[in-house]
Amino acid sequence: MKKTLIIVGGIIIIALIVWIMGRGASEVADGAIEGVVVSVNTEGAMVDGPYIVVIRTDAGVEETINVPSMGINLCLAKNSIKNPTEISSGMRVAVSGMRVEGGAIVPCESANHFLRAI
Repeated sequence: MKKTLIIVGGIIIIALIVWIMGRGASEVADGAIEGVVVSVNTEGAMVDGPYIVVIRTDAGVEETINVPSMGINLCLAKNSIKNPTEISSGMRVAVSGMRVEGGAIVPCESANHFLRAI
């Protein structure tokens, strides 16, 4: 009985985490954002965090793109995402994805999402 309660409790906690992470997510308006890469941070990938790519759009707005590291194989757009280790400052890129809480764009929730050099 105790083991069953622990399992059910764990499932509920996981479901809540997934639900909370999905709150506030919205599709990037107009399908894609283009800009010049300002920085690429790969340090988070060493601890299963995302690769973080920051771009500056033509309008001068900085956008943050979070590319999963460990979860990339579960990403629906994995074949349309340029490897962040191959992206460098000054490159021009385009991204389409979901905007998550905090404002970052995650190009992973749909097979139509992408991160590519242009």
